[in-house]
Amino acid sequence: MLRLALIFCCMALSAQAMPIAVRSGEHADFSRLVIMLPKEADWTLDPTAEGYRLETDVDEAQFQIEDVFRLIPRSRVVEIKDDAKVSGLLFTTTEGVKIRSFPLRLGGLVLDFYDAPAQAVEETVAPHAVTSTSRNLQPVPIGAAHLDLYWQGLIDTPPISAPEEQDHTPNEPVLAEAPLSVPQIEQVDERVSAVEERLRQELSRAAAQGLVEVDTAKLHKPAVPKEQGMVDAAPEVTPEQSASAHKPTDQIAFKSKTSIDQANHSARSATDPTESGLRCASDSLFDLGGWIGDGDASDQIGKGRRAVMGEFDKPNQDEVIKLARTYLAFGFGAESRMLLNDMGAPGEARDALFYLADLFDELPDAHQSPFAQMTGCDGNVAAWALLGADPLPPKEDVNFAAVRRSYQGLSPQLRQTIGPDLVARLIALGAPDIARAIRPALSRITEQDRSALHMVDAQLILEKGGADADHSLADVVAQDGPHAAQALLLLIDDKLSRGQAIESKTTQNARALAFELRGTPLSYRLLRAATLGHASVGEFDAAVDLLAGWPVQAEAELRMNTRDEMVRLLVKVPDDGKFLRALFAHMEIVQRSAMQADLRFGLADRLINLGFASTAKQFLAQAKSPNEQDRLLLGKAALASQDAAAALTHFAGISGPEVEALRAQALALIGEHGSAQKAYSKANEPKDAIREAWRGGNWDFVRENADGTERDFANTFAPASRTTATRPEPSGPLSQAEELIAASQKEREIFEKLLGSFAVTDANTAQKPVQSEAVPTN
Repeated sequence: MLRLALIFCCMALSAQAMPIAVRSGEHADFSRLVIMLPKEADWTLDPTAEGYRLETDVDEAQFQIEDVFRLIPRSRVVEIKDDAKVSGLLFTTTEGVKIRSFPLRLGGLVLDFYDAPAQAVEETVAPHAVTSTSRNLQPVPIGAAHLDLYWQGLIDTPPISAPEEQDHTPNEPVLAEAPLSVPQIEQVDERVSAVEERLRQELSRAAAQGLVEVDTAKLHKPAVPKEQGMVDAAPEVTPEQSASAHKPTDQIAFKSKTSIDQANHSARSATDPTESGLRCASDSLFDLGGWIGDGDASDQIGKGRRAVMGEFDKPNQDEVIKLARTYLAFGFGAESRMLLNDMGAPGEARDALFYLADLFDELPDAHQSPFAQMTGCDGNVAAWALLGADPLPPKEDVNFAAVRRSYQGLSPQLRQTIGPDLVARLIALGAPDIARAIRPALSRITEQDRSALHMVDAQLILEKGGADADHSLADVVAQDGPHAAQALLLLIDDKLSRGQAIESKTTQNARALAFELRGTPLSYRLLRAATLGHASVGEFDAAVDLLAGWPVQAEAELRMNTRDEMVRLLVKVPDDGKFLRALFAHMEIVQRSAMQADLRFGLADRLINLGFASTAKQFLAQAKSPNEQDRLLLGKAALASQDAAAALTHFAGISGPEVEALRAQALALIGEHGSAQKAYSKANEPKDAIREAWRGGNWDFVRENADGTERDFANTFAPASRTTATRPEPSGPLSQAEELIAASQKEREIFEKLLGSFAVTDANTAQKPVQSEAVPTN
């Protein structure tokens, strides 16, 4: 009986409740709790109105939760308390907080509280209770599911292979096995964080200058995101890797170079960085001249397509890259791009081939590629970078020697394909000498197709300012080859720049090519050429129809520039009737273009001269902040409407000969002849100044500045001041009579001369009525 009593006492002591530690740790994306449950304990986790409830089968469990909030804030978990109904805990969380859970192999439960994204499913925990036991545990390697934050350095644990993939719901807890260890919450010193941030800034600056490069071979590959509940197999560690893991010398992930070392290299090699910090591409990535094998294109492409698929119907990446290069070597960009999209694996070689394919097909994606910034590299990439650069780089950032070498190493077909475009870019960069230097590489090509050579010759002629390039361009257009569209554009632009009209057949050719190539960037440039071709011969209805069919979102800037150029041609139409008809028929389009200052001034000036001052004011009113030219034309329009006061208001504060002449006209309209005479004098208009002096009775000014008849009239009918010496009066009646007769005869002669100056000798030459001037009388 005594022994039985002792046994029962021991059982009671063993069954007595034991404390269960609850440890906490705060991380950037979640708050973690580790509840050290016994190994064989079962538990369930259910959502509640306030958060979540943890229920265990541990009798009278005592959870040590006193120090939980010492290491985590109350941002996600607000309160933790014992559940009075069951042996468990109640967690009160903030709104939008979700929970993840998984057990440990040697006992214990991990709970992660995290902020769910806005588009997350409403409930993370399954509606039904999830029961977890120690049976059917799924092993998880060290490092998965954030275990590395708690247990580090356990490299002596043998690698555990991942089991076959199983179907898991997003709410199913992930079960893991790991050796039990006390969690260590690392507290980072603020001073250490400041030093790390400063180091990152210095490394970023050095990388931008090309002094530091990242060694991607030594960087760990980023983990591929997995669905919740799926696990990865632990990476296998070889003995050599384990033995050298502690050596930091060879594990640094970047290489550095001083600025002195960089300055000692006169030319950038294929692996040197560019000015923007990019690493120059190797020659093998752009060796198009070496990608053409033996045989014709069909044989090589057919052989490559048969070799693409490897064992188990998986693409052989080496053969995929080889076939894509063969496509590009013969100029097939679309085929290469399709092959790489379907079968190509990510990598530098695939990126380079995508860039070349976009270049061949003139796609805008090529301009955004890093390869387009490698114009300064001393390798094959230089020429292809120059072809893709948009906008063009400064001349000093281009390695012209590398561009020339790269072009001369291409096949004849590729030299014909890219030659004209490369020459155009070299001329635009201000390097016509380099453009002439690559011309012999085209002249040695077979005589059967000289379109590329003729295109280059025409570009070089235009660069010199010559006017005899039209014949070469017309030959290229007539051959209807790959450069016909570019030649047509150059031909139309050259004629428009010299003020020549575009022939109807040339305009129709541009329209046909634009329709054939519709949807491509080149088609919109052809559409622009056709629009301006119609406008150059006064066919503005057809030009406006082409603009109306231009998609609004496609090349919007080019479309607006084309509209403005069309209106600029409208201003220059010599026929006033065609000008007025087209303007009023398409007033809405013209008004939008009138936002440009030069077009607004040209339209307003011509309308004022034609007597449409009110319409000119509509265009001038579109200026957001009128400048002196706007005010000058507004005053001119007011003068045309006989509104002198408004004109003087617009002229206020403006100086210059033209505005002084217009100001004088306004002053004359309101009878201020003296002020008008002074304004005409400032404008260097002597005849108009004499006229206003005559009208204002300023005879002294007329005598001093007028010639001939006007001066004689002033001397005769408006004698000088009485203070001047005069002739003595005749003494006798006969002398007085003779003098009166002589004076009358002289006055008659002066009147006849003065009236004769207003006579119209030929009625056919009088197209405007002559304004009668007021002649002063005694």
